Amino acid sequence: MKVFRIALALLTWILICRGSQGITVDHGFEPNIGLTGPEVKFVVRGSNYTGFVAPAGATLRTQASILKMSLAGANPGAETVGLDRMDSTAHYLLGGQEQWHTNVAAYG
Repeated sequence: MKVFRIALALLTWILICRGSQGITVDHGFEPNIGLTGPEVKFVVRGSNYTGFVAPAGATLRTQASILKMSLAGANPGAETVGLDRMDSTAHYLLGGQEQWHTNVAAYG
């Protein structure tokens, strides 16, 4: 199952329903490298939102609200993997050099 496409469709639908201008995913979905809770498998960020993807659903956080979506009947223990790797990568240079995360893959 292409979890990312499902999550992106859900996130887009919520933003459209809330009257937003929609979202763009320039950098794709990144695997959670420990910068958020362990239940989150992938993260997507934009200028006014952050989306979190877990096996059983997705969460969208904007400046004004937090919206959670559950996938009915989803297996919470399902393996979540990246598909369609993008050419871009991210670098998180937080804290000392031993805490840096470089060349974090993105999936679209």
